[in-house]
Amino acid sequence: MTGPIVATIFVLRLSDAIGCQTSDEVVLKKDRRSFAATMTLRRARRSLVHMFTTPGTAAPGLAADAFVRGEPRRTLKLADFRGTWVVLAFGARHVDVLELAELEEAFAADGAVVLAATSADWHDTEDRYGSEQTVRFPILTGVDEQRRLTAIVDPGGVVRRVGLRRSARETLAAFEAERFFLAA
Repeated sequence: MTGPIVATIFVLRLSDAIGCQTSDEVVLKKDRRSFAATMTLRRARRSLVHMFTTPGTAAPGLAADAFVRGEPRRTLKLADFRGTWVVLAFGARHVDVLELAELEEAFAADGAVVLAATSADWHDTEDRYGSEQTVRFPILTGVDEQRRLTAIVDPGGVVRRVGLRRSARETLAAFEAERFFLAA
């Protein structure tokens, strides 16, 4: 009797791995072993696995609760930043946020807004960064993306670059190169 249960768990994990859109609808999937359809409910959190993978496409409609030091909890949308360059760091760790904070003025001088995104909830983020005086940019909370990706979005809302983040300086250099390339 463990066969159908194992198959259902496999389907759930497979659907997460292939980046299915999330909603509350019921999904019918075929089990690869038995070809019998299994019913699973999709998870409520929104996965970004395939949203930021293709440069040159429109940025997705991302909205999340944002922590901004000294301000009340609010929801920010990526579309709120249309008209300006956006450097969005997914899977941001504490050290990533501090590095980006050090270079925030350099990004601003080049015309970019820095956003970080973390899977932590708003209260955990407030506890961690509430006393950090150097962190002034919004941190999007509850974003289900664990990979340390950086997306550079142009003022028109088009994703120009997506890559694995190694350091904030590397991200700044990539952003400056992208701006130079588009200006030429």
